[in-house]
Amino acid sequence: MRHYVPRTPPLAAVAESVRLLAVTTALAAALQCQPAALALPPGKSSVTMAELTQIVTDDFTQRRYLVTGDLTPGVYADDAHFADSNNDFGNGLTKFTKGVKALFISDRCRLALTGPVVADEAKRTITFTSWRQVDVFRLPGAPHTPVFTGKTYLTLDPLENLIIDHTEVWDQSPEEIKRGLKFFDDKFDPPGF
Repeated sequence: MRHYVPRTPPLAAVAESVRLLAVTTALAAALQCQPAALALPPGKSSVTMAELTQIVTDDFTQRRYLVTGDLTPGVYADDAHFADSNNDFGNGLTKFTKGVKALFISDRCRLALTGPVVADEAKRTITFTSWRQVDVFRLPGAPHTPVFTGKTYLTLDPLENLIIDHTEVWDQSPEEIKRGLKFFDDKFDPPGF
């Protein structure tokens, strides 16, 4: 009958076990720290897709952000990109909101949501499928656009419900809208708003 006699592992095997233990411990520590690395920047809100959709819908319908610049900054990246069919405004949430406030006489502008707001979690987008708008500019003669329509696409960060891109696509060409500008037309009151 044979008896089992334990052997002492060679020194190289012990060293390899210690190295693997150290690597495993470091990896576990890194994985535990990962959520902190993915935390939202200061001042940003952690919201569900449904909450974000409601916030941006309220920004559109109640705060009329396209003509007032009054949006909920906590759901936009500070370096979010903004564009429409006529201009690429570049990156910068504050730059966009200040620009809108300086450009429009917001209480005379008209804005109406005419289609559903659609959130797509898989595509990481929220879409205002249809809206109508009239812009009145802070220029001599307070020129206003004709009624124009379009869609707005909001693109979200791949990991967080934070808007990183805001793009308006107009149904009319910028040239068509510019040709329809009217000056000194204080009584303009288009229907449908």
